[in-house]
Amino acid sequence: MKKSLIAILLFSFGIPIASAEQFRRIGQGIRNLAMGNVGIALSHDESALYYNPAGLGGIDDVQLSLSLFGGGTGVDASDLPEAGDLAENIEFLLNRRFYIRFFGNITVITPIEDYITFGATAFAELEGLFFFQNPVLPQFTLDFRADTGHGYGVGIPIGKGGLVIGIGFRSVKRLLSLPETTFSLDNLLRSDNEADNLLPNGYNQQALANAFDFGIHWRIEGDLAMTIGAVIQNAGGLNFSRGGRSLPEDVPEEIAVGISIQPDFGFFRILAELDFRDITNAGTSDNDATKRIHAGMELGLLPLDTGTNVIAIRGGYNQGYAAYGGEITIPLSYTFILPDISVEFVSYAEETGETAGSGRSFRRALQLSFTY
Repeated sequence: MKKSLIAILLFSFGIPIASAEQFRRIGQGIRNLAMGNVGIALSHDESALYYNPAGLGGIDDVQLSLSLFGGGTGVDASDLPEAGDLAENIEFLLNRRFYIRFFGNITVITPIEDYITFGATAFAELEGLFFFQNPVLPQFTLDFRADTGHGYGVGIPIGKGGLVIGIGFRSVKRLLSLPETTFSLDNLLRSDNEADNLLPNGYNQQALANAFDFGIHWRIEGDLAMTIGAVIQNAGGLNFSRGGRSLPEDVPEEIAVGISIQPDFGFFRILAELDFRDITNAGTSDNDATKRIHAGMELGLLPLDTGTNVIAIRGGYNQGYAAYGGEITIPLSYTFILPDISVEFVSYAEETGETAGSGRSFRRALQLSFTY
């Protein structure tokens, strides 16, 4: 039995451009992101609780994990303005949107033989954007949210396990909700303007929302080990109890489908998946299918369990942009004293604009894991 004790997502760098159209998903895993952010038909770790609860049925070891994620806007050294050049510094600020994100969760997953698998998670997330505009009459815009919450899931194989039904529950408490709000320097400097008078009503009022996820996996026997998956995330919408306020904004229901293959050749295995997300266009007004297509592949050498390899190379296609990543694991758990130590990384991009190709969000991430 293996227990994944700690998974620490150390850092992420990106050039995200957020908008009101951004479809924000909690709990995106580093393995999934390196494979194009797939996970509807292939979730063999704690990410099943965030992508498709039916994926819990594919986990055969007890897992206990702690993850910490920190990110922000990345800037190439060649883009930095020269020190002391005021014009270049102003131009640099006006052409950048600065983004931060912190995410942490603790997850436990417990399979009971081949009958049923239970999972539970608790998480916290802070995400924000700010940018400057109008050099003549200086203005800046803020867009922030802060959440805490918890979720539970169960994966139930039916019959001989060819069909797996997954049910998940998510509860989110929004502590801060500030959609894109613009401030002028003149208003901020006036002594008769208090901060609360400049911010939208209810931005700092806590609100609670609950929603269920319903998913299935249909596992087809054969050398390819094919799986077809489907999920309804936030069924009916993640609707916050606002008490008559306009904030926070609700999160729409998302329906997604996927297909994967997982041929195992002993000392190496191949995982490949194709997903189509948000098929009802609930998360954006843009009907372009490019924003909904996710595809990826992993080549794992010397697999240790369903979620870990000694060496893994990953690549993918995420909303029209390339993704890649990898994993190196030092297996030490055979000593019964030391854990396996894994290092994973990813470089990927997401579409956060209103239309396909209008908001490329480039990010990098690194994850360190300890597993017994």
